[in-house]
Amino acid sequence: MKKLLMAVLAVLLCVGLLACAPAQQEAAPAVSESAESSASASEAAEASQPAADGEGKTFKIGFAQKTMDNPFFLALANAIQEEGEKRGWTVSVLDAKNSLETEMANMETFVSQGMDLIFLNTIDSEGAIPEVQAATAAGIPVIELDSGISPDAGVVTTVFSDNRGNGRKVGLYAATCYDEGETISSVILSGDKGNPGGEDRRMGLFCGIIEARAGLTEEEAWVEAEKFNQELTDNGKAFHEAANFEVLGQGWAHWTADDGLPAMEDLLVANPNINCVLGENDNMLIGGMEALRAVDKLEQVQMFAACDGQKEALALIQQGTSYKASGENNPNKVAELGYQIAEEILVEGKDPTSYPEESHTDAVAITPENVDELYDPNAIF
Repeated sequence: MKKLLMAVLAVLLCVGLLACAPAQQEAAPAVSESAESSASASEAAEASQPAADGEGKTFKIGFAQKTMDNPFFLALANAIQEEGEKRGWTVSVLDAKNSLETEMANMETFVSQGMDLIFLNTIDSEGAIPEVQAATAAGIPVIELDSGISPDAGVVTTVFSDNRGNGRKVGLYAATCYDEGETISSVILSGDKGNPGGEDRRMGLFCGIIEARAGLTEEEAWVEAEKFNQELTDNGKAFHEAANFEVLGQGWAHWTADDGLPAMEDLLVANPNINCVLGENDNMLIGGMEALRAVDKLEQVQMFAACDGQKEALALIQQGTSYKASGENNPNKVAELGYQIAEEILVEGKDPTSYPEESHTDAVAITPENVDELYDPNAIF
């Protein structure tokens, strides 16, 4: 009996030790913040590994959008949501409402949620550096969309329309809209001083017009466009003799139709005999068009935008007005290219550091010849 009692006690002791094991682990000292971060990074990296066959794997995607208070940005957010849903991926979109502080909080939220990849359309190219680096340190690749960002941030790539390429193609088309011996006497509506995207767009316009009218190669035309743009910056006007092309004034319209109207009014007072208006986006030119209409000059002036392919502008092109062309900046195509890169990284296992600094959608000039194929009256943008 004594032996039996001892055996029962031994069994009970073993069971008690086993039952205490989880409790002992839970009672262990809490890990440090840095250790928790390492664990999160490890889990995020593990979650990002592709399935063995590249299929049947779902991913969590975050999109930190700078603002929804703009048709283009709203359309881009919708496109990111829809492209993710097509793949069966989970997509979360957070709106920073043009606040860098809110953007940083949104990025921190995505990191804490262990997203597999983050799309970012940042408010400030330099201010975004810490938030991108924090995500990357947690094993989460970040793809910038539409807006420029500092190379120091370490994003996978920046996906946007080809500003220079679009501008050039629109410029090439604009050159065909004037007789060979006719001087193109223009003014230009620009966004903000020092904006690199705006400069690329107007440089593209200059390149295309000079290339076509002066009979230069594309490479030669870019060199001439650089000189032409510098002359415009230095003197407020520029003339290219071989192309018989001049810009008589530059108005700063801050990307909006509301500011495009008064900027165009001022340019018309100083230059009433122009036959061409160039613009760095559609919105400013749409405002400028109202100024031309008010002084009954729509018949004598043709209009060409380097960007964006906004639906209101495409309707004007389709209707055969003096609004002749726009470069395509399609939010759906930006989203598609972004997801193409995301799939290469998450599904195919491609190295996120192997991409170029910029990834562009194809350059397209939307003109009366192709507008029917590209215009969608039901589009958001």
